Amino acid sequence: DSERPWVTHEDKVYDITDWIGAHPGGDVILRAAGGSIDPYWNIFTVHKAPYVREILAQYMIGLIDVADLVDGQPPAELIEDPFRDDPARDQRLVIMTSKPRNAETPLDELAETFVTPQELFYVRNHMWVPKVEDPKQHTLTIELLDGTTKDYTVEDLKTKT
Repeated sequence: DSERPWVTHEDKVYDITDWIGAHPGGDVILRAAGGSIDPYWNIFTVHKAPYVREILAQYMIGLIDVADLVDGQPPAELIEDPFRDDPARDQRLVIMTSKPRNAETPLDELAETFVTPQELFYVRNHMWVPKVEDPKQHTLTIELLDGTTKDYTVEDLKTKT
């Protein structure tokens, strides 16, 4: 609940206050506040890209004392993998990142038919796939540009064009 949340990565400390608003995942980054982001990065593998480290480097404010490190790393709590219940995907998809899942249609499959089969359609997830307990009761609310909202049922999404 700090006004200036810090995180650690490897042996460095970062004040992420000014980054939170720009973080593509929104304030979900605050889950790591006060601790290591490394367990999250092991799940959200998109963070392993070099440009992510370059962004984070701008917010470094210090180093962790070597006496506080365990095997060269700060102690990190175990976190539950939110992607554990994601649906299985077609093995032919070209995986760009596993968690979150970003995958492309194989080029040779695109040429096979005019319409891409559903199981080979590209996948672009930013987070985990939400678990829908009761599809008949589940709704998706979309906020439109004018600020109004539109609700869709799972059936609407399957049948409306």
